[in-house]
Amino acid sequence: MEWYKFDLVAYDRATPNLNLREHGVYHLLLDLYYQTEKPLLNDLRWLKRKLSCSDRWDHQALIKVLSLYFILDPSDGCYHNA
Repeated sequence: MEWYKFDLVAYDRATPNLNLREHGVYHLLLDLYYQTEKPLLNDLRWLKRKLSCSDRWDHQALIKVLSLYFILDPSDGCYHNA
């Protein structure tokens, strides 16, 4: 997919608790999710590599965003966007 609709109002309503780093992680995860048109692998090393996470704060932001906005589906073992 080359583009996706981004609803700014809905995003603002859903993300008031995110800091700057977490917003970046969320946007990159959404881009990856829609670019591949597949759920995200439940592989933190792979996700950290794809997002260029470089420190523990990036890792913490990734964990927080995954837990808030993605659902880990036990049937396929992947993260689906909530």
